[in-house]
Order: sequence, then C-alpha cells, then structure tokens
Amino acid sequence: MPVSPRTTAAFTPHSGSRNKRCGALIPAIIKSCDIMSISLSINNKSVSISETASWTAKGGLAVLDQGLFAGTNFIANLLLARWLAPSEYGAFAVAYSVFLLFGTLYSSFLTEPMLVYGPGKYFSRIQQYLGFLLRGHFAISASLSVMLFAVGLAVGRFYPMVGWALAGVALAAPWILLVWFARSAFYVGSKPGWPAAGGAIYCAGLLSLVAMLRAMGHLTPFSALAAMGGAALVVSALLLSRMRVRWRQSLDAKESRTVVASHWGYGRWVAPSRAAAWVPTNIYFAILPLWFGLSDAGGLKALLNFSMPIVHTMTALGVLILPTLVRNQSKNGRSGITHTVRWFFALSFMGTIVYAALLWIFRDQALYLLYGEKYQHCSSLTFLLACLVPFGSCLAEPYSRALVAVERPDLMFKSSAAGGVVAIVLGVPLVAAFGLTGALAGVSIAGIVFGLMSFLYYKKECAAYVSASPAYVQT
Repeated sequence: MPVSPRTTAAFTPHSGSRNKRCGALIPAIIKSCDIMSISLSINNKSVSISETASWTAKGGLAVLDQGLFAGTNFIANLLLARWLAPSEYGAFAVAYSVFLLFGTLYSSFLTEPMLVYGPGKYFSRIQQYLGFLLRGHFAISASLSVMLFAVGLAVGRFYPMVGWALAGVALAAPWILLVWFARSAFYVGSKPGWPAAGGAIYCAGLLSLVAMLRAMGHLTPFSALAAMGGAALVVSALLLSRMRVRWRQSLDAKESRTVVASHWGYGRWVAPSRAAAWVPTNIYFAILPLWFGLSDAGGLKALLNFSMPIVHTMTALGVLILPTLVRNQSKNGRSGITHTVRWFFALSFMGTIVYAALLWIFRDQALYLLYGEKYQHCSSLTFLLACLVPFGSCLAEPYSRALVAVERPDLMFKSSAAGGVVAIVLGVPLVAAFGLTGALAGVSIAGIVFGLMSFLYYKKECAAYVSASPAYVQT
C-alpha cells in the first residue's frame, strides 16, 4: 500500500464546478491532514503547550506508522530479491505490480474519499459511515480477488510461475487492503497510535514469516505473498477490534446512496490520475517477460529498490507539507505557497544528488551487500540509470502537491498522463531494443517528464492567477 493516503480534491472538467467542489473540500482536507502538520496557531489563536505537545506526539506517531509499513515492505523486497532466484523474484514483481494497479482503484473510490468526507460531513455519524464503508470493502475486495484469480489462471497458461504469484496476490489482497482501510479510518479520527502499533506487528510478523519460509525451504512468490496477507490479516483484526464499528446500526437508504454518489464523484476523477501514475514504472514488469524473460523483470525490481529510500522520504515530506501549502494558499495566495514549494524542491534536489552520488560511488558494495552475486552482472550504464530514477520524484513531488493545494488536480492528472504516454511511446521501444537498460531509461525519462509537466503547469497557473489579480506580487 502506498505508505500514506494522498488527499486530493474531487474535480470536474468544467473549471467553475471544479473550483466550487474543491473549495468545499479544502477544509476537510486540512482537517484530515492536520495530524501530519505541527503548527503553533489554530484559527489565529495561540494553542497551549499541552495542545502543541499532543499534536507533536500525533505527528510523530503518524510518521512512525508510515515508516514502519513502508520500511517493512522495503526490507521484505530486499530479502526476496536476495533469497529468490531472479526469475522467481521477477514473477513476484509482476504480480505485485498488478496488485498495485488494483490497489490504486480501491484507494481512489474508498479510502481516499473517506479521508476527505469522514472528518467533514459524516463525522457526526462516523461509526455508521465506517460500518457502511467496511461492508463496501469486503464487496470490492472480494470482486478484486475473483478478477485476480481469473487473470492468474489466464496468465498461468503461458507463465506458470506468474500465475501462482497472482493466486497469492488474490489470497492476500483483501487483507492488505483491509489494513489500508483500517489505518485510514484511524486517521479520520486523528488517532495514529493504533496504526503505528499495527505497523510494528506487521513488521515483526511479515519478516518472521519470510525468514521461516526460507528456513523451511518453502519460500516462493506464492508463499511470500501469502505471508504478506497473513501478516495483514493479524494487523487488520487488531485495528478493527479497536475501531468499534457499528455493524448493525447502518446508514439509511438515502444516506447510503449519498455516500456512494460522493465516493463515486471523487474516485472517477482521481482513479485515472492514479492509474496514469502507475504506468511509468509498472508497465515494464508486464513487458520485459514477453521479450527477455522473468529474470530481467526481477533485475528491474532489484535495481528500483535502490531508489525507494529517497523516494519514500520525499513522499513523506510531501504528505507533511501539503497542509501547510493549503493554509498558505488560503492566507497569502500563490506568494505564500511558492516559497515553500521552492524550498521543498531545493531540499529534495540536493538530497537526491547526494544520495545518487553515494549510491554510484559505492555501487559494487551496495549490490553485493544487498543481493550477493545475483545482480553483479549489470552494466555501469544500467546502474547509472537506476541512480537517475529519483530525480523525477524530486521535481514531481513538490509541484504535484502544489497543484493539489491550488485546487488543480486536473493539471496533476495531465502531468501524470504525460509521463504515462512517454513511458509507453518512448519506453516500450527502448525496452525492445535494450531490455533492462531500456526499461530503466524509460522509468527515468517518464518520471522527469511528469515532474517537468507538474512544474510547467504550476507556473502557468501562477501566471493566470497574477493576470486575474493585478494587486498580486510574487515573492
């Protein structure tokens, strides 16, 4: 699961209705994200030391929660890349990329709208609202599992290892998605403590299961994914027991229809953006096995693992900064937001340069330390392209967040769609010609295009704002 749910305003293609909807959702976005932002004033009134300490503690727990889940999945990926054969790890990578696509659809229609509407118009009946959504979770996840099983059966006729991996995803998906749901539900109430505890249990459980499977000689893509599902089942049971959702006292028919309409209105615009963002990295896991085998898919996943620490760090910073961007936009317009975005970009860019330089200098040691002898054969050019992957994120993360803050998620969609188009139009021929090296080139170029388009759209939006506001002075 993406480590933190992103809050994005619903919009329509018509600018007037889009701004009206986004304007109505901004207060809810601020409320749902407040646990990530530590501020010394609320509504222009100084808060007490105890209140500040409370928000500081909640912010720390939220960061801990994100770090535990993201870190656990990262470590599990490293262990699987080291302990599985390259072709087996490739099958795991293909299956997990398919799960992420289904997961983006799930988040777009269920958990992300819950983070927007839960703290707002449904907060007075939050238990009934969560109970209704929880039943929706089981209906949606069951449907997704059936589709994943069907895809696994079809693919298994040609790639048996991938078919079994997809079967493992089908078994694990409902419980992994349930953890996503339960964590988000606690964030609606600004209570990140239990999700953080769940992250610790998930970390211990998953890593222990993976190590045990290897010791017993039963570690396969299927068993690894089943282990993820088992760990998620334990954590979701714990979190649900603390939620005290009212199953029997549900919303009436009219309220239920309103909830469905609200979530559909939100998700039908966010889902295409999330799907477009999925393409630049994950499309190559489906293409590489067709021409070069599962081993190259495993090599791509292993090399992309090197970029995950810095990319996850930038994502976490983006989540923390988004509420500040929204507040600055409300108070000072574009001048209030531009300074913060530039600072975020400068910090991300410098951090990425340092990280990539160290990774390049110690590339042989890093490859051997993480994977032993398995991926030592990759060329210097291939590893250099892997080092360049995070540079797209250091540009995209600040300016895509800025587009959300100025109520233009439609421009964020266009930016991610541009990256997806480049990944297909340019990246696929590169893969056909150069295999793994071409795939990494496609990932890097598509990421940079996404970031560059986000920057250009933000600059265009600022220019339009200046034209419409003669008194505006950019700082």
